[in-house]
Amino acid sequence: MKIDAKKYYKSLSLPVKASLWFSISNIFQKGIAFFTVPILTRIMPSADYGEYSVFLSWLQIISIFATLNMWNYVLNNGMIKYENDRNGYVSSLQGLSFVITIAIFLIYIPFSGQWQKMTGLSFSAMAVMFIELLFMPSYEYWCTKERFEYRYKGIVFISVAVTVLIPLISIPLILMVNNDKGMAAIVGRSVTSAMIFIIPTIIIATKGKKFYSKKYWTFALRFNIPLIPHFLSVIILQQSDRIMISHIAGDDKAGIYSVAYSAAAIVQLVNSAILSSYVSYTYTSIKNAQFRKIEKSANYLLILIAGLNLCLICVAPEAIRILGPEEYHEAIYVIPPVAMSGVFIFLFNLFANVEYYFEETKFVTAASIGSAIANVILNALFIPKFGYIAAGYTTLLCYLLYSLGHYYFMRIVCKKHLKGCKLYDTKTICLIIIISVLSAFGIGMMYNFPILRYIIMVLVIGICIIKRDKITQLLEDSS
Repeated sequence: MKIDAKKYYKSLSLPVKASLWFSISNIFQKGIAFFTVPILTRIMPSADYGEYSVFLSWLQIISIFATLNMWNYVLNNGMIKYENDRNGYVSSLQGLSFVITIAIFLIYIPFSGQWQKMTGLSFSAMAVMFIELLFMPSYEYWCTKERFEYRYKGIVFISVAVTVLIPLISIPLILMVNNDKGMAAIVGRSVTSAMIFIIPTIIIATKGKKFYSKKYWTFALRFNIPLIPHFLSVIILQQSDRIMISHIAGDDKAGIYSVAYSAAAIVQLVNSAILSSYVSYTYTSIKNAQFRKIEKSANYLLILIAGLNLCLICVAPEAIRILGPEEYHEAIYVIPPVAMSGVFIFLFNLFANVEYYFEETKFVTAASIGSAIANVILNALFIPKFGYIAAGYTTLLCYLLYSLGHYYFMRIVCKKHLKGCKLYDTKTICLIIIISVLSAFGIGMMYNFPILRYIIMVLVIGICIIKRDKITQLLEDSS
C-alpha cells in the first residue's frame, strides 16, 4: 500500500507535528555540534580546547545562579496560572533575569582575581559569558512559550540559525588568531549566540510590555529559588561520572565513557522533545481533571521511549565504530545501562511534572539531592573495584532511585491536592520497566551476534510500520 507522505503529515495533530519538528531540530543541532568537535580539536591546541571546554562547563553552573533557570518550570506554571496575561508574565520574567544577571556580574567583579585562580577563566572570558547569559534566558522563555502553545516554526528557524552560525563564525575567527585560540572560540560562540538571542528579547518586550511586576517576580522567586539545590544536583548527577572516572581511572577511560554518552544523547534529545510538549498536556489535563488521559498517554509514551533506547542498544557496536576508532570499542558495554537511564529520566519527569504543577518544589529538591549524593558515593565505591564501566550501572541505579523518590513524593502531593487520585498506572509502568531492562541486558549479551540483533530490530520496525496508524493515534491522544 502506497503511503502519501504529504497527506499523512497534514493529517497529524498540531501537538504531534510540534513534537516531530522539535525532535528533528534537536537532532540537527546535536549533529552539527558533534561534527564540529573534530574540527575544533584539529585547529586548536589541546590547552586552548581545554579552556573552551572548561568555559562551557562553568557556563552551565553559573547560569543556575545568574538566571535561576526560570524557563524550566516556573514559566510553565505561569502559563497556566496567568493564562490571561501570558505575554506580560513572560516579559516580566525577562526583566527579572536581566536584573539578576547584572547583579551577579557586579558581585563577581571585585572577586575576579580569586575566581580566575579557581576556574582558570580570565576576566575577559567571564565578561563574554555574562553577555551571553544576559540574553540567553529570553531565548529560552520564548522557546518554552512557543512549545507550550505548539508553535514550532520560529523555534526551528532560530535554533537552526544559532547551531549553524556558531561554527561558521567561530572557526574562521579561531584560524585568524595565532595565540589564545580558546578565547577566540569563546567569543565566537557567546557573542554570536547573544546577537541572535536579541531577536526573541525584542519580541518578548514588544508583546509583553512589562519589565517589572511585583506579583510575577514574587511568584517566580518563591518558586525557583528553592530549586537551586535541585539544579546543582542534576548537574552533579550528569557530570560526576566523567569527573570521577578521570580522577580514578584516567582521562582515556573518561573519554571512552563520554563516547557512550554521546551515542545515548541522540535518543535523549528525542526524549526531551517529547517531554517538552507533554508538560503542557499534563498541566492542562490536571487542570481539567482529565486524569484518565494522563494515565493512558503516559503508558504509551513510556513504551515509545523504551523502544527508542532499545533500538540504540541494538546498534551500539556499529554506533561506537562510527564515533571512534578501535580503542573506543569498550564503550558498547556502557550503552545498555546509560540508555536505560534515559527511560528512567523520562519516568521521573512524568512524576515530577505533578509536583511542579502544584508548586511542591521542596520534594523535587529532596529527590535530586539524595540521588546526586548516592551517585557520588556509589562511584567512589565501585569505580576503583570494578572499573569505569561500573559508572554506567551506578548511574542507572541512581536514576531508578530518583524515579522512586519522585513517585513517592508525587503520591504525597496527590493525596494533598487531588484527594489521593491515581494519575498513573503503576502496575503497567513497572511491567514496562522490567521488560525494558531485561531486554536491554539481553541485547547487550548479543553484541557478538549482529544478525540476531538486526533480526530483532527488523521485527520491531516491521510491527511499527504495520501498526503505524494505531501508534499515531496514540501519540495524538497523548499530546
